[in-house]
Amino acid sequence: MKKTIIVAVLALLSMSAFAQDAKSIYNKYSGQEGVTGVYISGSMFKMMGEMPEIPLGEDGTDLTPYIKAMDGFYLLNAPHNDAMVKDAENLVKSGKYEMMMEVTDEGDHVRIFTSKKGNMITGFLILVDDSSEYLFICMDGQISEEDFQKLIAEAMKNA
Repeated sequence: MKKTIIVAVLALLSMSAFAQDAKSIYNKYSGQEGVTGVYISGSMFKMMGEMPEIPLGEDGTDLTPYIKAMDGFYLLNAPHNDAMVKDAENLVKSGKYEMMMEVTDEGDHVRIFTSKKGNMITGFLILVDDSSEYLFICMDGQISEEDFQKLIAEAMKNA
């Protein structure tokens, strides 16, 4: 019985060791030919302290505090790449992200995921697959669910 438990624990640990995060996916594909890669560090976001307010809509909420709270932004855009798609799907399957929205339209497939700790949203993952191109966007940072709900309400009001 002990051996079975030990084997099961080791199997779970080894599976989680192979799960990639957004940074490793970005690092793997960003230098490849035909791939556009954009990375913005948390330090760059925090430097926005002296910048003017970034409004949401004409009379909107100031987005600057939320942008300054970001820890990293990773974007990959490439011709459809089965390996990149597989790595992104493995990230989703790792259980870190929960699907919030999915749109399928004439071959285009858009999914938005979030990761959370308690009542804090700690990351967004956006995957767009249109069969000829693949877009991978991951934003890490912290925003409370309450603040996020306020931003969504404000965006809907200004839409």
